[in-house]
Amino acid sequence: MLLGNIRLSEMKTTFTYFDPQNLISPLDSYCLALSAIKRDQLIIDSDYLPVLEAAQRGHIPAICEMASLFGSGARGLPKNYFRAKLYLEVLKEHNEGHPKPEIEALYGLGHLEFDYDNFEMAKSAFIQAAKIMVNNLNPEDWNFNVFYYLQRLASQENEEGEIK
Repeated sequence: MLLGNIRLSEMKTTFTYFDPQNLISPLDSYCLALSAIKRDQLIIDSDYLPVLEAAQRGHIPAICEMASLFGSGARGLPKNYFRAKLYLEVLKEHNEGHPKPEIEALYGLGHLEFDYDNFEMAKSAFIQAAKIMVNNLNPEDWNFNVFYYLQRLASQENEEGEIK
């Protein structure tokens, strides 16, 4: 079947954070991924088995990938707030005490909550990220998107009298 000039059978899933070639030990099975799929009753494209397996084994780039994919959804992988949040919480806990990755995990968590209209939880995550950032990093290393979302939340709060 053709889609534009691309055959559907030739479409390959590409990842932002995860590269299966960079795994320390190759994946010889997908037992943890299949267990998670069965336990959580997930329906996903088989292209995501390697990244899900690596994430289940604690591979940080794979965890980032799964948080991003579940947060926004992708071809063959529907949005899943609870799975995205789970992976972001794992990242946050794993990176506690390491400012840059902890800030990015909190930013991801805040962004996820914002996208799902959980404004108080988003505000809390962004405030935590901002505090860690201001106390531990030089301004040139700051993620200014944290302040952007805090400003959006504050202006929304001012307009409505309170956050929904």
